[in-house]
Amino acid sequence: MGHVDLDAARSEALAKPNTAKFNGRVFTLLPWLPIDAALAYRRAFIEPAEDDAEATEAIFEFARLVLADVADLDAFRQGRPSREEVRALIGAFVPDGDAGESSPSRRSSPKGGKRSRATSPRTTKSS
Repeated sequence: MGHVDLDAARSEALAKPNTAKFNGRVFTLLPWLPIDAALAYRRAFIEPAEDDAEATEAIFEFARLVLADVADLDAFRQGRPSREEVRALIGAFVPDGDAGESSPSRRSSPKGGKRSRATSPRTTKSS
């Protein structure tokens, strides 16, 4: 059986934390994206609630979960970040900040639909 030393991986990651400069201050972010932060990101940006208060809560929950020091959240909030500024924090964890711009369809195509058809000839002629 294999062995994975998660403690060693975490120690190595802690040696090189992510940072974000905002409102003239450098904030230290966690070096990994916690699962609960990824879920908060989803609720805040990919499938946001229709209720503004609920959506705003999810946005700041994401920020709180990625800041290395939770005490920094008040200073971060005092800068009055925009939705897009908070969203940009994902770039520290996901290459090119691409955390999934859209959610997958929840329903599959209906059965018995039309089959796709070929758009080019079935055979090619060789010379």
